[in-house]
Amino acid sequence: MVIRTYHSAIVARIAASLIVIAVLALGAVGGGSSATRVRDLEAWARLPWNPPVGVTTHGYIHPLRVAKHVPAGMYRITILATEAIGFQLVGPGINRRTKTCHDAPGSVPCSQKVFIPANTSWKVRLSRGTYRYQAVGPGVGMLRPRPTSGSFQVP
Repeated sequence: MVIRTYHSAIVARIAASLIVIAVLALGAVGGGSSATRVRDLEAWARLPWNPPVGVTTHGYIHPLRVAKHVPAGMYRITILATEAIGFQLVGPGINRRTKTCHDAPGSVPCSQKVFIPANTSWKVRLSRGTYRYQAVGPGVGMLRPRPTSGSFQVP
């Protein structure tokens, strides 16, 4: 009798666990979750790349395809930049830039930091409007005469 009661309790716990797992899985698959979808956006400011600065929704696949229109929403922007050539994004509610070096007495000159990574990622909400991006920092002169800025629309 005690064994049967113990066995029934174990079966009941397993069944309850399976029901909880099924409900959670259906909520995630069926869109019942209130979590906001985070999309990926890639950005760069790189000396050897063509174009040397840009934003894309297609990944860092060459040839690079610069985005002209991006849907509104939450984004994780992954940025490839260096300490000498940084990336800046300005738009409705956003004015962010990557870390860039400054020539200080006794430090390594910024001209020697062109290939030292300053990669980062930001989580931002893009809302309706025009977003402008540009290469910033002491190494921007090395990118010219190629374009060092651009923009995209969020309709």
